[in-house]
Amino acid sequence: MKNDIDKVEAMRKYLDNRNEFYDMDINYILYDNSKKEFQALLNDNEGAIEVHFTPNMELLDYESVDGWEYNYDYYFLDKLSEGLEISYMSFNTHYTMWSAIKEIYKDLEDKTGLYAYMKYCKEKNITSELIDEKLNIRTPNIYDLIINKQKNKKPIECDYER
Repeated sequence: MKNDIDKVEAMRKYLDNRNEFYDMDINYILYDNSKKEFQALLNDNEGAIEVHFTPNMELLDYESVDGWEYNYDYYFLDKLSEGLEISYMSFNTHYTMWSAIKEIYKDLEDKTGLYAYMKYCKEKNITSELIDEKLNIRTPNIYDLIINKQKNKKPIECDYER
């Protein structure tokens, strides 16, 4: 966990020193082991930007992400399906993810990224109760949703049960 905090602090320091990223929130940071780079999704009131960094926090590139077209299946769960790993995720983003998953779960054709996300949440002890406590908000419990949907099906490869 400390290593994750160090990454966020290093990225925050770097971003605040660049005008185009100043005062943007970090939604999440993913690590792409095949490219040896980090990807971060940042946002503010103006929109969202995906930023790519080396492990030494050197900027590689960045691109705007149209908020109207932001799709968790593509921009997040698909990245996890491709093998990227979560290094950090804000509680606001967890809340948004849990709410989105409740709505899109039945329509997800490939649930590999979802199961990777659930595994991360389990390892980090992220629960709807914890999100509720941190944000003072009511978060849907996607553990129950997913466990109930899987009861009479063959086991999945990812251990996501509480």
